[in-house]
Amino acid sequence: MNCGRALGGTEKVLLDSAVRLAARGERVAALLAPGPALDPLEERLGAAGVRSERWEEVGSPGRLFARTVRRLAARAPDVVHVHLPWPHANAWFPAAARLAGVGAVVATEHIQFPARSRREDARKRLLAPLVDRTVAVSRAIALDLSKRWGYAASRVVVIPNGVDRGVFRGADPAARARGRARLGIDEGSPLVGSVGRLEEQKNFGALVRAAATIRARFPNLHVAIAGEGSEAGPLRAAAGACGLGERLRLPGRIDDVADFLAALDLFVLPSLWEGMPLSLLEAMAMEAPVVATATPGAEEVLGGVEPAGLLVAPGDDGALSEAMASLLADPARARALGRAGAARVGERYDAAPLFERLVAVYDEVTDRGVR
Repeated sequence: MNCGRALGGTEKVLLDSAVRLAARGERVAALLAPGPALDPLEERLGAAGVRSERWEEVGSPGRLFARTVRRLAARAPDVVHVHLPWPHANAWFPAAARLAGVGAVVATEHIQFPARSRREDARKRLLAPLVDRTVAVSRAIALDLSKRWGYAASRVVVIPNGVDRGVFRGADPAARARGRARLGIDEGSPLVGSVGRLEEQKNFGALVRAAATIRARFPNLHVAIAGEGSEAGPLRAAAGACGLGERLRLPGRIDDVADFLAALDLFVLPSLWEGMPLSLLEAMAMEAPVVATATPGAEEVLGGVEPAGLLVAPGDDGALSEAMASLLADPARARALGRAGAARVGERYDAAPLFERLVAVYDEVTDRGVR
């Protein structure tokens, strides 16, 4: 298994599937990018009995590619599963697997990303035939693969990200109390927040600005965003400039995500683009009412005849602040949306049955199957 360079939803998906495969008695190895960002992932894989290695980045691209081919050939895996969270993935990994003689290549496309260059589009088209099955985490991504890059529909399967229902179990007063205590926020103060990499894609500056806009209506409002990334400093500066100051909490990477989500009165995901945001699903599983930008993945999760949350246009700070204010001012409606979200996760996004669908993909592309 191979993934990206930062600890986010993609890496959590890899961790979940690797642990489940190991529990079935399969031999599993994870090849990770170098650097400290993925150290926690390596530790958790090791604790579950999954061996992990780091790929190399010292040397010319050609030599690094050749080393990857030799490494894969020496290990001779039955299946190489490449997770592609653009732009953090090793996009040439499927080609290396093919040259190494790997029996089958599966790739998961995690993000429906905006166009960048003709060169990248050409590379995508070139690599498509090297993959036996492509897993799209949303219907929108599957359609994009077909229309934009010419992927054969017969080789694309939609398997959304899933939530571990043993960890994210719904509203829990004890978890809420623990989460608020760790953040230093009393029960009487409204708290909005999010979880994700502190990077451009997540657009958390919009959450800070929206909270500042409605602060006069909710004087004790606090904001908490869990995660690591290059935007931490700018977010603190923005909070200071707009008057939030110490009311913004940035606890960094956290291990107790369920407690953090339970502490929130409102989960907000203002992303500019997404695939199938795992943090959104986890928040819904904890019965947190949610406001999200209408990226295709979020629309797929929240939309429908009976919506499971509020959607606003990406980049529309005014709509975001009004949606947040409407739910903070109407706790009964917020609770109803939270319950609807949890029910939807239970019906469509439980990690256990979704993992079985992934195993079926492995069975299809190999002549041995996965036990």
